[in-house]
Amino acid sequence: MWLRLYLAGARFAKLPEVLLEWRETPERLTRRDRRYSLENFMRLKAHYLSRGPLAGRDAVIVWGAGMVGRRLSKHLLRLGVPLVAFIDIDPRKIGRLRRGLPILPPSELPVWRQRYTNPAVLAAVGARGARAIVRSRLEGFNLIEGGDWWGVA
Repeated sequence: MWLRLYLAGARFAKLPEVLLEWRETPERLTRRDRRYSLENFMRLKAHYLSRGPLAGRDAVIVWGAGMVGRRLSKHLLRLGVPLVAFIDIDPRKIGRLRRGLPILPPSELPVWRQRYTNPAVLAAVGARGARAIVRSRLEGFNLIEGGDWWGVA
């Protein structure tokens, strides 16, 4: 529902007050039903990214060549999203290929972005604390969250 609202033009914001109390139980469908699997969630996320912030982009660079980036990129490619590269900080991954695309160090991001007219970056990192590090690096490149890049993990 939230993603459909987003595509319809709804605007969202973080509020300083609690509006809803959430009860977490083991019987909740999102814990038991396969329709809520991680793979289906990634498929859904890729679907709405491709029709929302990635629509009309001539290049998409995924920051994160680990599990999250790998799973999401599979679905993005199936939808025809123009993935061109991955960014990662792991020296064992840099220089390799993921899905036939290069894995680059963060320092290469500005160079690769300049190759395209309308590129986007997806921060697909799942490690605790990693998003703050990626956000800091992307802000250091003067990229704007929600315009030039999105956190998708």
